[in-house]
Amino acid sequence: VILTGGCEWYNRHYPNYNTLISLATVTAPEEDEKDFNAVEVSTGWKYSDLENLSVDLEYTLLMKFFTDKKIIDADGVLEDEERNEFRNSVNLDASYAPSPGRGFLYSLSSGISHNTSNQNFYDSRSTAVLTDDVFTSDYFDYFSFEVNPSVSYIFKSGEKTVVIVSGGYDLLIRQYTGRKAQLMGGVYSDADQRDYNHLLEAKAEIPIDEHISWISSYDYTISDSNTDYEEFYDYNYTMHRVLTGISLTY
Repeated sequence: VILTGGCEWYNRHYPNYNTLISLATVTAPEEDEKDFNAVEVSTGWKYSDLENLSVDLEYTLLMKFFTDKKIIDADGVLEDEERNEFRNSVNLDASYAPSPGRGFLYSLSSGISHNTSNQNFYDSRSTAVLTDDVFTSDYFDYFSFEVNPSVSYIFKSGEKTVVIVSGGYDLLIRQYTGRKAQLMGGVYSDADQRDYNHLLEAKAEIPIDEHISWISSYDYTISDSNTDYEEFYDYNYTMHRVLTGISLTY
């Protein structure tokens, strides 16, 4: 049994991005709304019997502090307060190999997360009148659940690995706690927004030497939401993706 812990710091900056409000006025209250600093702390517990089974349980706290994104209030006015977000996550990874180093490898990853944010959303409904405007507080608060079972097979020629083929399925469910789903015409329903993301993946890895491998993969994504209003953002779509390239490990 191994106890783990860590801390990471992030800085995200878009030097060529400006908000629309900053382009419209020289005294804009915000310009770099996407930029943030973040700190992630983690602790975990890892078990391996050094033969067939390994289990890794980890808790992480991600704290995002936006450097130039203001909070919008119920009147549609930007406040002086900066946006921030906190995400608590618990993740479990497990793998089992009947014959370590060859044959089948069974893996399962899963996790739950709770995201909280002080950012709200003011919907002007693209009209000049104020009577139809909709204000949603804590717009980015949600719970999510993800599970990803997969299986791999390691082909050997003697003691040399020839190719590793794998396939898996990933399901992500995100339940917003205050955001309401919108119907096709933009009308808000009584149901909270819920998004489903299904991903099917197939991958092949061919080792070239001890540190270099050629990897190709294909995945198919289905995104499904109870929000059907997609004038500004697509919630319901399918996507095919093919990737290939060289992997270096040291």
